[in-house]
Amino acid sequence: MSLHYTPTRYVDQVTGNVTALYPYQQEVVKPYTTLATDIRLTCTTTKILDDVRNSGRSSPVYQYVVTSTPSSPVHAADSPRSDWSAQYAYSGWDINAFFGFEGLDISRDDQDTNFQNTIIENVRSFINQGEVLNVLWRSQPNSTAKLTSSGVTMTSHYPDTGKCEYLLTDLGLGEYTWIY
Repeated sequence: MSLHYTPTRYVDQVTGNVTALYPYQQEVVKPYTTLATDIRLTCTTTKILDDVRNSGRSSPVYQYVVTSTPSSPVHAADSPRSDWSAQYAYSGWDINAFFGFEGLDISRDDQDTNFQNTIIENVRSFINQGEVLNVLWRSQPNSTAKLTSSGVTMTSHYPDTGKCEYLLTDLGLGEYTWIY
């Protein structure tokens, strides 16, 4: 995607391109949070994993993304901002699930328990056997797992490499990531 830097045209092009990458109907919060997460976390983590994989090390590199969402809004039980609740997946949802949602104020249901079991089973398998439980989940660059409330699904590569290149390099948003 080439960009012409006249301000109005640039904004229109970027808006159109980003809307095409993160479409929305009525609800804009989920596409927006996915965009922000891709910029600040998912794309940069993918780049780091690619760098590790290409560094000549022989150990396998596995990647996953969490697509599970809490069954109900969540907030930290001891949070001073008790009026704020996470409605979607957030950075740390997987860690919270692994440790039994300790310290979270959440009304758990079967969906949350299934996600917790998915996380625990795969981490234990990796620690004990050196590989993940799901035989379809291969090391990078062959697949990325999506951890959901109903188990593990595979994708060839997530997020889309072109999407990350556009966001981080073409738009220069790599400067705003936690590491790039």
